[in-house]
Amino acid sequence: APVLERVASGQADDELIRLADVVRDEGPPVVLVRWAHEMDLNLLYPWSSNEPDLYRAAFRHVADVFRAEGATNVRWVWSPAGQGNALAFYPGGDVVDYIGLTVLGDAGWDAELGYTTRQSMADILQPRYFAVAPADKPIIIAELGVSGTAAEQAAWLSDGAQALGEFPGIQAIVYFNDQNAANNWRVTQPDWRLKDPRALEPLLGVRPAG
Repeated sequence: APVLERVASGQADDELIRLADVVRDEGPPVVLVRWAHEMDLNLLYPWSSNEPDLYRAAFRHVADVFRAEGATNVRWVWSPAGQGNALAFYPGGDVVDYIGLTVLGDAGWDAELGYTTRQSMADILQPRYFAVAPADKPIIIAELGVSGTAAEQAAWLSDGAQALGEFPGIQAIVYFNDQNAANNWRVTQPDWRLKDPRALEPLLGVRPAG
């Protein structure tokens, strides 16, 4: 992928240095950087080109530039979609502070994938969680979303909150409160926006294990 080649070879260093300096000088005490996410979804993004070696080199180079600039307030989030081959893209524990995962529930997507019943939050999370567990890093659900009616969203999220005890590595959740971006490999474009924000309340009471 040209974008990965450009980054890994240092051709983007001027931009990276400027960004690192802003984060260092003007950023809050902790900044989570989720760089080039979902790289394991082949051809979805300019950087998801199924080139694990090049991706790892690019990720490491970005982290090295920020560290050289003294941006010690950055925490690096390596965030695959959670495909079975995700760890092939893992850039190394020395440049990863958290692992991010995507967990999006939509009845239309489930049907496209051949499921006859709607997949629960735990159904979607489980294979992704265990695909990255060997990296032994704290996990953030970096994109959590569910489509449907207010009642459907509330039930799905409540069930998911009850199941989180099965996944002790999860330390934080970010809800994707927007419509999914259009892409060329999904028939439907789900809307994750919450009909009633109170649907998140069961998740707010969950504490990480340990």
